[in-house]
Amino acid sequence: MDLKIIPGPNNGLVTESLATPPQYKILADLADTASYALTSSYAMDSFKHWGTWYSTVTQTASLIDTAYPITVNTLGGPQNEFYISGSGGSIVSGSAIVIPKTSNYDFQFSIQLYNTGGGGSTAVANIWLKLNGDNVPYSNTRVAVIANSPYVVAAWDFMGRYNSGDKLELMWSTNHTGIQIATLPSSAPTPETPSVIYTIMEI
Repeated sequence: MDLKIIPGPNNGLVTESLATPPQYKILADLADTASYALTSSYAMDSFKHWGTWYSTVTQTASLIDTAYPITVNTLGGPQNEFYISGSGGSIVSGSAIVIPKTSNYDFQFSIQLYNTGGGGSTAVANIWLKLNGDNVPYSNTRVAVIANSPYVVAAWDFMGRYNSGDKLELMWSTNHTGIQIATLPSSAPTPETPSVIYTIMEI
């Protein structure tokens, strides 16, 4: 073949026969094609649903061993598509979180339990999850809130796949009416303590 002299690096020269041959070049049919491209089903979904709320009121049980819904009444910050059912479809106030879209979610909570006195060493509170008004099997946790250790925080999460329109609701009961879900005033240097904090996020 005819040799063609072409400029090389550092003012040197290379021949065309030593340049990158065609068989080592990236061919168009091996380039990023539809079969390898990032498709919509695998693309990162930038629109995620989430919400957070808290309660500024103390919640009590007037009867022992009776189920009561745990409520929130204040937005903890901006929320994306969620609302709370139980107060006329309010975004803010009520007991049940309404799922906006069928997807996987992580629901987290923090509850400040307080024993005002009495009940002995057997004083407990039970906290569990309801889905669409039905108890979720094996979702209950029993928390001891005894008089000589009156402040207890219950905090864990539930993770699952829920359908659009599903309602998640936390319930509680106690064997001692002196146990409250308590809001506490500020006391320098700390701010107020909410009785309940809810956070839910699509994952």
